[in-house]
Amino acid sequence: MTTSSATALSKIRTDRTRLERLSAVDRVAQLLRERIIQGHFAPGMRLPEQEICTALGVSRNTLRESFRLLTRERIVEQHLNKGTFVRTIGPNDIADLYRARHIIECAALRGLGHPPFRLDAVEDALRDSEQAARERDWAGRATADMCFHQAIADLAKCRRASELIRRVLAELRLAVHAIDAPHHFIESQLTGDREILASLRSGNAKESERRLTAHLDHSLRQLLNAHG
Repeated sequence: MTTSSATALSKIRTDRTRLERLSAVDRVAQLLRERIIQGHFAPGMRLPEQEICTALGVSRNTLRESFRLLTRERIVEQHLNKGTFVRTIGPNDIADLYRARHIIECAALRGLGHPPFRLDAVEDALRDSEQAARERDWAGRATADMCFHQAIADLAKCRRASELIRRVLAELRLAVHAIDAPHHFIESQLTGDREILASLRSGNAKESERRLTAHLDHSLRQLLNAHG
């Protein structure tokens, strides 16, 4: 087992007590999803079945069902006779994920109606981002940025759109983990988020959509450049 695998497994052992609160397959998938999105298991890393089963105290069948669930979500991928690996995101995937973000997030702003808008979740996420940036907590900053854009999509008040953007952002997080200096990319997102929220606070949904579009286009270029 590699050092990085051992470190990731030591983190996931602390999740064992949480398994009592959910049904087996879903709760294992939830915990693995969180650890992968947080970067404890890096893109391309093999997920060792026996070690994870031992760490979480679950059966191999339960773990494999969880892997199948995460495969459908495009978080992991399974290779015949080799095992299950954290999915690696390429440039075509990144471009497609941003097209999905444009469709979902911009539509949410376009359908806001008349101000004032309910922005509590958006404002909370930005405060968390700024706090994480002050503490130079780049993993926390990345999570807060995901929450910010999740909250943007949630303004549409459409459960399916919210579920879809959650999966899109989780996939995209894998692309951020794969670049050499993710903190530079993460840090640069804060200015765009502030501008979007400022427009929303002013009640100008059209300007908010324009700023969001520019922000997403800039982020896409940055991420594609980082992936070479």
